[in-house]
Amino acid sequence: MERLRHVRRRQSGYRKVGANSDPSQSLELAVNTEDSSPQVMHIDEEDDEFEDETCSTASLKRRAGRQLPKKGVAVSYVQFAINEMRQNTCVYLLGFFSCFLVVFTVALLVSLLSHSPVVFMRLAELIRAETDLIVDAGDWTGHSFLNYTFITEVVDGVAEVNVSVDGALHARPSIAEEKYSYSTPRHWWSVKITGSGNCKRKDLDPYELGWKFLPTAEHHCHPERNPEDCFKSNCGSLRSANKLLVLDSEREERISLGREFPEQGKIPKGHCRISSDLSVYSGVHVGGILYVEIPISLLGDLWNSTIESYYGYVDEDLRHVNGTQSFPKPWLNTYIPFVVDTVFSSPEGKYPIGEERVVMIEYETLFEVMAENLHPDIEQPLRTTLGSMNPYHYASQVVFNLPPSRYDFYMSSNFDDTKFKVLEWTNGILYKLGFQSLNSHVPVLDSLSDFQWFTLFLGLILNIIIFILLFLSVLLIYSLMMVSVESKTFQLGILRMVGMKRREIVQLLLTQSFSYSVPSVILGLFFAFLGSIFVSVYFKSLTSMEIDVGLSATAVFAASFLGLLIPILGGILPIRNALAQSLRDCLDMDRNKTTAVEIVIDRSENDSLPAIPLLIGSSFVVFGFMIYYLLPLSLLSLNLTLLINMFVMLLILMLFGLVLLSINFQHIVEKLIVYGGLFWENAAVKDLVLKNLIAHRRRNRMTTIMYAISLAFIIFIVVTYDVQITSVVYENNKWHGTPLRVSSNGNWRNNEGGIMHALSNKKGYEDYLRNSSVVSDWAWISTSVTSMAAVVDITRITTIGHVFRHRNWMYGISPNVFSVCFPGFLYVNAYHDDIPMGIGQQLYSVDGSGGLIVGSLYVDNLGLSLDDEMLVEEWLLDKDTLATTKTGSRFFRHHVLAFLDSAAYFLFSKFPTQTRQDSLFAFPDLLELIDFGILSVDDIPLSVLHIEFVPDATKDQLDQVKRDLNKVGGEDPGASASVRDSRTNDEPIEKANIAMTFFFAFTIVLAMAISFFSLVASMFTNIHEQTKEIGILRSIGMPKFRLIRIYIYEAFTLVLSASTLGLVIGTLVGWTVSLQRVLFTQLPVPFRFPWLMFVMVFVTSTILAVFASWGPVTRLLRKQPVAILRS
Repeated sequence: MERLRHVRRRQSGYRKVGANSDPSQSLELAVNTEDSSPQVMHIDEEDDEFEDETCSTASLKRRAGRQLPKKGVAVSYVQFAINEMRQNTCVYLLGFFSCFLVVFTVALLVSLLSHSPVVFMRLAELIRAETDLIVDAGDWTGHSFLNYTFITEVVDGVAEVNVSVDGALHARPSIAEEKYSYSTPRHWWSVKITGSGNCKRKDLDPYELGWKFLPTAEHHCHPERNPEDCFKSNCGSLRSANKLLVLDSEREERISLGREFPEQGKIPKGHCRISSDLSVYSGVHVGGILYVEIPISLLGDLWNSTIESYYGYVDEDLRHVNGTQSFPKPWLNTYIPFVVDTVFSSPEGKYPIGEERVVMIEYETLFEVMAENLHPDIEQPLRTTLGSMNPYHYASQVVFNLPPSRYDFYMSSNFDDTKFKVLEWTNGILYKLGFQSLNSHVPVLDSLSDFQWFTLFLGLILNIIIFILLFLSVLLIYSLMMVSVESKTFQLGILRMVGMKRREIVQLLLTQSFSYSVPSVILGLFFAFLGSIFVSVYFKSLTSMEIDVGLSATAVFAASFLGLLIPILGGILPIRNALAQSLRDCLDMDRNKTTAVEIVIDRSENDSLPAIPLLIGSSFVVFGFMIYYLLPLSLLSLNLTLLINMFVMLLILMLFGLVLLSINFQHIVEKLIVYGGLFWENAAVKDLVLKNLIAHRRRNRMTTIMYAISLAFIIFIVVTYDVQITSVVYENNKWHGTPLRVSSNGNWRNNEGGIMHALSNKKGYEDYLRNSSVVSDWAWISTSVTSMAAVVDITRITTIGHVFRHRNWMYGISPNVFSVCFPGFLYVNAYHDDIPMGIGQQLYSVDGSGGLIVGSLYVDNLGLSLDDEMLVEEWLLDKDTLATTKTGSRFFRHHVLAFLDSAAYFLFSKFPTQTRQDSLFAFPDLLELIDFGILSVDDIPLSVLHIEFVPDATKDQLDQVKRDLNKVGGEDPGASASVRDSRTNDEPIEKANIAMTFFFAFTIVLAMAISFFSLVASMFTNIHEQTKEIGILRSIGMPKFRLIRIYIYEAFTLVLSASTLGLVIGTLVGWTVSLQRVLFTQLPVPFRFPWLMFVMVFVTSTILAVFASWGPVTRLLRKQPVAILRS
């Protein structure tokens, strides 16, 4: 009671409460708290029990040792938390919104993480088409078609393939499985086309057959010499390198093949749909007539069976029946007129995006239109036989798609999991059909494999985001709890004085801490569900795929767990701090709690475990185990997920290590900012700002760490994502070499040793490019040596002693090829810098005669250096049989002119993982290697034309050049050329980029919001603790505006120093990520600092710093100095 009377004299006083007012006859104690609102405590005279209306009677132990029921204790803790909300609404809202943001973000991010592979699945679909499995007849079977009708019976469960003893295939009943029933037949053929506008006579009937095959009085032609001669004499040369897609529109719509394709529904007989580039190429638009040459030879076995069913016998060359009835070559072509219904600009997943000049016709009408357009001398019964055949018995390929909700198979950021699910499904189909007789392709899965590193990194980045946001929220709750505990030091001291035990103090503070999280978990999950609705709509507009609306069970569990974990983690240190103070210090209200100097005394006999050394030691043990065991395990097992997770953990450790290291330089940075940035202020203001920073360093440290981590994290994720997306773009540009290039569609040898499908219209291309105002230069690349000479099977380079060999592909190049191609990819390991020429030009110099350019791998692999002589080996085939000869090889002596680490279009590397590499020669030196009928440089077959444009060339100009080059290519007789555009993949990549940019912007806003909450809490507490100092400064005459400036400067210095530290940390970590990416991809991916993002974050942080200090200090300065001193 003596201590109680002491408290009464220092605070306010007691008053006796009459017996009529309370049956328990208690004393009432009014205690002034820091917010000047009296709190009332009741002293029960009979039970000697105290009651605080902020913390009710049930929360206190009876002084006699008895405790109230547990239900009453819980209610009292809740009442304490509710009163805390009312008295410190601002602080509570900061904590609530912090937990709310974490719950909302984690729930939404986990759902997004589960659906993020949809973006890359859509990207894969746009690149390779919306086809999960394609099967066709194996070349070794000797058949060209599959019986789609029989296939559907097998996979639908109506029948099952059964191999009998004699090897014949039979069908027997099977169990129906709907997951294999989504399929469609297709033909995908290369054809020649021309438009009706190219015909000399406009009165030609497109459906009349005579003028297409037979000579007339006006047009003399010789079809026996050239099957196309009659058609060509009337309508000009047919243009090659086009694709005919024969499809079943209804079946493809059922299996969702081409979901966003603009034209759905069946294509009428005799009509077609064409791509926009084909429309330009042929000059045919909607309503026009397009002639498509479909050779009978494409029908293969079908034509055999048709003739055999009509005549009874057919021999091997498909032109002679029964040895008497002859089918001349002109009879084996059809020139079918199609009316163009639609011109579409993009395949939208209908077929691979790289395919150009595509014609679509309906599957079920194919044989009918072919029969109607056969040679007029072919008898009508044979036409009827072909036209009446069931087209579904003859499919070049069959496309299978996964059942509805097919994206569930691709919903894993781990490519190995996705591959397992998809291949398990494909294996079921192939097992039913007989995998030994089929070729199979998985286009979407193959495309996703190209993005597996990207998707894996994205998933890990999302996990890092969740971890960082959790860490920031824990720091914020810690800061807010410290504010609450420090502001209630006296009240907690009273509770301890009247008998509340430490365990009950812990329960009381944890209840207050959970008052932040429980409501935030409920509301966070609710708003996350609403957000998932928006996300599903956005994803549908972006990917054209429906995703499940709502939160997954994993998302709800993770968000709830983290939401409830935050107050526990954030409350540990504040609770320890509250219990660590002595009772006298808690009840001493005269002394300022702000301490600029601290003295810590350690007792030698202290047997408690040291927390910091224990934590550091444990971290080193985990780190050592991870490097010593898990790293070799991931490499030996090829577990990319484990390997990348280790890299990410190392990055996180690096991030936090740099943050902790930077804290030691914080005071130096603060002094530089104060003395350098506030040069106009007088010394007194600067000194007060620095003293405030010193006095508040412990509390401000959390805010500094949060801002530093936030900014470093922002720079890290932006740089990491930029590196990932840039590497994809660079890979595409490296493969193309130039914005536009003309390539032959295959340059292989025929059996006579000639070259098929090389670019022969060199003069036509060069004449056009020379007259173009947007083309600055161009360069040629030959076909490979193995494609030029039929007798050369393999080319290798080897040392003089024949000790080491390495297979290479050998090409001839123009001297300007490296200046024409994208220059950023050219990395030279060694070359003759004393020769004043470019690397390609040195091949054509006197010193470069007999030289070649190889990859820098061979510096170590073959022990080569500049000018060292080496051998080029050609592995020869027998000229007559094209079988390997006994002698095997012939050799040519050359010397090394340059070693390259990388170059655009070509394959060079210094790492042995790049097993295929190129060797480059001058065209005259290449003649020595191909002396099989090629006698001059002009006769060397060319396969690639690279084109360089002027720097200010626009997109429209490039599109016009592309169209013109297609026309020039169409004039190349017998050529099969395509204009490759490096911008082809830009659109799907841009879609993925938009989605990820939106996501990262959302994350950045959340991180900065949480950091701002911490800044507000810190500045509010700093100003509140210095109330008396502010009152004294006002009493001695310091103007209000100067005081406001002092605290604004404090907040500004705090934010600017933390931002500077975060800038350095984020730059170092981001630079490390870019170095690793360059190592993995062997691409010159640059490190680009996100200056725009940094400036936006820095300016926003500075403005928020002003608001964080302006509100509390101006609110306090509205009072008179005397009132400030009293409060």
